[in-house]
Amino acid sequence: MVTGVSLLRLSNIRIYSDGSVQVDAPAPTYVARYGIIRLPVVTSTQMAFDPATNAAMDHPLGTNKGHTMIVPLAWYNYFKLLQSPAAHNWIFKPYCMMTNLPHWLDGVTGGTEATDPIRFECLILPCNFFEMVSETDTHVQIRARTTQSATARALNPAINNWFHEPHLFWKAQMRNVAGDLRNVGNELDAYTAVMKQQPELWTHKKDVEMFPPLPFTLAQGTVTSYRLEGASVYGRTDAGEIPLRLVRRPGEWIQNPNWKLTTKPVVPAL
Repeated sequence: MVTGVSLLRLSNIRIYSDGSVQVDAPAPTYVARYGIIRLPVVTSTQMAFDPATNAAMDHPLGTNKGHTMIVPLAWYNYFKLLQSPAAHNWIFKPYCMMTNLPHWLDGVTGGTEATDPIRFECLILPCNFFEMVSETDTHVQIRARTTQSATARALNPAINNWFHEPHLFWKAQMRNVAGDLRNVGNELDAYTAVMKQQPELWTHKKDVEMFPPLPFTLAQGTVTSYRLEGASVYGRTDAGEIPLRLVRRPGEWIQNPNWKLTTKPVVPAL
């Protein structure tokens, strides 16, 4: 085995007619930039616990909420594969969190998908992870899947879910004035997808906390990328993975003292 030699693909090598050779540098490896959505400070709630939400927007301007999103039947059905029937009903129940309008599948309104579609509010859900696509001085762009039916049909619930992709699926939570979190409804593990109907999804920088920048070195090695698993965070090194934040069951929050992320986690599913 030869060590100390970088492997190059043939596509990185150009040989010209004069015999000269040019070696192009390999394309840089993509490293995702993750963050967590802060829990807003509130001075009052309508109930003992209110839904934990904040506004997202279509453009990196101001703090106003973006347009509602029409959720097609394909997404409605995909959400059934991610959670219990009770949790699914809660997510799509008008005036609970994601939708503030009656719709054709609410069991009351009737109508059709064309006349009374499901409309989700343009929201971010605090204490969930996200992936940053780009940023301005004041805003961050959040990676999101489109609301198109084809997007939902291409997903696999065994891998495209909150546990494996917690930056693309968010867990719904309730919060009180003190900032305590609990599951929605009757202790339901309820999930929604990070979706966009407009070309982009943005939020204000004041509403997020970014993960510490990569790479950084701990006693166990140099962390070059992150891996998310539910509400937990692991750092990848040449020697293997390092747990940076372990949140595997309700009440657990074990964090590496040399890695900083102050926003509390969602209540994890068992």
